[in-house]
Amino acid sequence: MSGKLTRFRIETLHNIRTIDVRITDNKLVLVGENGSGKSTVANFIYFFLTRQWHRMLNYKFKKVLAVIDSKEVVVNRSELEKIDERILRRYPSEWIREFWRLLREHSSEELHSNPERLYSFLPEDSPPSQSIKEIEEILNTSIIDQVLYLPTYRRIEQDLRSIFPELEDPKLRQIYERLKRKAGNTGYIELVEFGMEDVERTIQRKMEEVKDNVRNGLNNLTGTYLRDVIQGAY
Repeated sequence: MSGKLTRFRIETLHNIRTIDVRITDNKLVLVGENGSGKSTVANFIYFFLTRQWHRMLNYKFKKVLAVIDSKEVVVNRSELEKIDERILRRYPSEWIREFWRLLREHSSEELHSNPERLYSFLPEDSPPSQSIKEIEEILNTSIIDQVLYLPTYRRIEQDLRSIFPELEDPKLRQIYERLKRKAGNTGYIELVEFGMEDVERTIQRKMEEVKDNVRNGLNNLTGTYLRDVIQGAY
């Protein structure tokens, strides 16, 4: 990573506890039991580095403090909520129609990475939060490389080879180009796809086995009844 992140603190996470981690040489290893918050910390760091403020609002917290390139950056949840409030205010119907048009034509990530699209038709008395703008300027200066996020949930369906566009495999090339278009100019790309094809195949196979067992069992039962009737065993 281009910038040097040395500290990351999440204050009053879930209104319960504060997590404060020190990072050495841009490397951090988190070890803990399931449910201890490892994935949450990783998510917060990812959302912070890629300026995805709207995704941070999915969590309850007071503020996030980070030290990057010896600069202390503080993101208050209240500041992020102001951005949402600005969008949720009641405006003239023309503004609302324009807002929904943008939502239909552009993804939330694209709008977030290009907030000018939203700010262009906001009233003059509702400028974007200056503190958030300052934070984004610091991050844009410090983080100049593309951020890759590879969470280790169920399993990574997509191979890391898709990172390298020089690969000749047409399927990997197609996957890479699709992800590249999806990322646009956000500065980050999510290379993980939670594929369920193998699960679907397993379910389909089991369902076929159940159908065969029911069919065979019914045929055997019917044959047994018919035999008993013919032999008078009933």
